[in-house]
Amino acid sequence: MGNPIAFQIRQPDAGIDFEGEQLEVARRTLKHLTPNQVLIAKYWGTGPPTKQWTPIIDILIDTYGINAPRAARILGAALAEECTVSRLYAGVHFPIDNEEGLRLGRQLERLYFFLI
Repeated sequence: MGNPIAFQIRQPDAGIDFEGEQLEVARRTLKHLTPNQVLIAKYWGTGPPTKQWTPIIDILIDTYGINAPRAARILGAALAEECTVSRLYAGVHFPIDNEEGLRLGRQLERLYFFLI
């Protein structure tokens, strides 16, 4: 059995002000969405991105000879920010959820590539 992993994220019970600051930022964001931000929220919320981005990974692997884990990292890094912020634009997540989710995802990525 391996060692426990200490995730470098803030826990929900660590004094995060969901009912105050986080809710206010989410409300303010939703109130002032630009047309482009609405498109981003709709794009990521409807499901087609997976079907659209999978061929790009295939091209990176088949055409450019990049191995699959590296291709996934390239594409993941490019898409993570937009996918994450789309959740705020759609009114699904608080800003802190996005920040900590990205932090956790990046930590897991580093752990994964350290292990393989």
